[in-house]
Amino acid sequence: MLMYCVRQNKIYQWLDREDGVAAAEFALVFPVLFVMMIGVWDVGNALIVNQKAIAAAQIAVDLVGREEVVDDDELAQAFQAATLALQPYDTTSLEIDVVSVEFDEDDNPVVNWQESSSGTTDPTLADRTAGLGTEGGGAIVVEVRYDYEPTFAGTVIGNIEMRERMFTRGRQSAVVTRN
Repeated sequence: MLMYCVRQNKIYQWLDREDGVAAAEFALVFPVLFVMMIGVWDVGNALIVNQKAIAAAQIAVDLVGREEVVDDDELAQAFQAATLALQPYDTTSLEIDVVSVEFDEDDNPVVNWQESSSGTTDPTLADRTAGLGTEGGGAIVVEVRYDYEPTFAGTVIGNIEMRERMFTRGRQSAVVTRN
């Protein structure tokens, strides 16, 4: 009986010890905090890249809108400037579309010219200017598309497609033409 009480007392003493409680709590909480931390990293980078995509679209539409007539060199410079706006991020997935439209007698947009950095243009891009002008007027639309690959969560959620569109009117003439 005495031996039983001694054994039972040691069990209670062992159960009352708090030596490993902090380590156990750390082991339970750390994975959750780590996942949250890398999630904040990925979301923060995605927000930065999105702001850079907005800046790229603004730069390209501004450079094209400054001209009365755009030639291949000026268009290439606008594409290059937009690409540089995304630095230091990888720009292999960056696509830039530029469309110049003129509004007909029914105020509908008609494509004057369209160019893309990737070679494939979006045929519906000019339709997005409907209601933005009147007969004889024009508009320039630039759309930037970028696939952002999250550093850590890419395997879970995949790439995030970012699309930014900017509109402007020609500064020197109502319609910017292409040479």
